[in-house]
Amino acid sequence: MPNIRCFLAVPADPKVRAAVVALSSGVQSSASGIRWEDPMKLHLTLKFLGSVDPGILTKLSEDIASLTSYHSSFDMIYEGVGAFPSMDRPKILWVGARGDEQMIHLQRDIEHAAKKFGFAEDERPFHPHITIARVKRSDTSHRLTAILKSLTFEPISARCTEVLVMRSELRHDSSRYTVLHTIPLRS
Repeated sequence: MPNIRCFLAVPADPKVRAAVVALSSGVQSSASGIRWEDPMKLHLTLKFLGSVDPGILTKLSEDIASLTSYHSSFDMIYEGVGAFPSMDRPKILWVGARGDEQMIHLQRDIEHAAKKFGFAEDERPFHPHITIARVKRSDTSHRLTAILKSLTFEPISARCTEVLVMRSELRHDSSRYTVLHTIPLRS
């Protein structure tokens, strides 16, 4: 069986999806060159795995299911809009996320579990966020920057109750995500 391109994520809460739709509809007519993500694809990536052998993915999923039994569900706050690499040179637009220490511990434990299966640790610090849009061209105009800097995303509290193992299939101009495993956190 061929390898699977996949990642581990927290699904976006329906309240967050609705707020992103409202945000995008208010901007679409005034800012061209932005491709908004499908609201049903919104998620917070805990660990990108890349191309994985299905047998290893099954074992890793079992290992993560075992470790999540030690992690309780927790609340997260989604707020603020930012961009990578910066608001002056945006390529990725995101909504920030913060949780208590439980989110950091969960992500760190997932990182360590993946390392046992040969996955490299991410060298960048964990920056919890949901990608909401991509800037299609390198539009660094002052107008676009001003629009992006004016965006607000009022805080939304949402409960994190599960980790998803997601398949990512790249297409010509988009991607398709499929849930392979749902791993619950302790209630």
